[in-house]
Amino acid sequence: MATKEFQAASIDEAIAKGLKEFGISDQGLVTVDVVQAPKKGFLGFGAKDAIIVMTYNQLDSLTDDVIASQADQQPENQGLEKTDADNLENQSDLNQDTQTDEVTETDVTAGQESLVVEEDQASYDLTDVASYLRDVCVTYGADVTIDVVDDDKEIIFQIESDKPGLVIGKHGKIVNALETLAQSLVHRHIRNRVNVVVNVGDYRERRLQTLERLAHRTAKEVAYNKQPVFLEPLPASERKIIHSYLAQYRQIKTHSEGKEPNRYLVVDFKSDY
Repeated sequence: MATKEFQAASIDEAIAKGLKEFGISDQGLVTVDVVQAPKKGFLGFGAKDAIIVMTYNQLDSLTDDVIASQADQQPENQGLEKTDADNLENQSDLNQDTQTDEVTETDVTAGQESLVVEEDQASYDLTDVASYLRDVCVTYGADVTIDVVDDDKEIIFQIESDKPGLVIGKHGKIVNALETLAQSLVHRHIRNRVNVVVNVGDYRERRLQTLERLAHRTAKEVAYNKQPVFLEPLPASERKIIHSYLAQYRQIKTHSEGKEPNRYLVVDFKSDY
């Protein structure tokens, strides 16, 4: 595993520079932490480049053999740097992340890639999806129970575990990866037009409160300084929460920039307000 810092005018350019430096083209082989979001500045003053820390995992990809491996095979620890926006968040909602064993988002999503190549004719139901998620968690050392709630418009996989921090991951990376995996399975094999949520304990509820507090503080900062604020990369579902919350502020506008999984929100002041 190799880690290096890269700087460029935008986050995408910094990522491209890092991939070129490591001699790879597959972004799935690296993890990216945004140390500093780019800032345009004013009249040429105060402009800042984007700074990222890229970790090259030096693994081609995980296959079905990883998912089928014995539960006593523990993943290697990988530290994840804090970003500026994390400092704004109330860290009390992540106090459950006390376990030292961690799983990377790449490990979980690689399992997704191996599964989506299954035959389209395969018969799946929600119990099969829950069982698959349970196997992934057990493989990495977390015994879990999963309840499924289906109200037609939304399917919730509610996970309970005595090691919730291990299933959530730092800054929610693992539970978000599990949610992406569940969405792929449900949309391909069961029902296409439905919202899929994976929750661990009351993490999603606490995360909602954290995102709304972050949005409120960011709106106040932008309204006061009349300068844009660049938030850390967030999953689409969390960007949507902040978009919706900030819609109540008539002097604030938001848009997303970058490419997944490093797409982030820009919160700006309406110049015509």
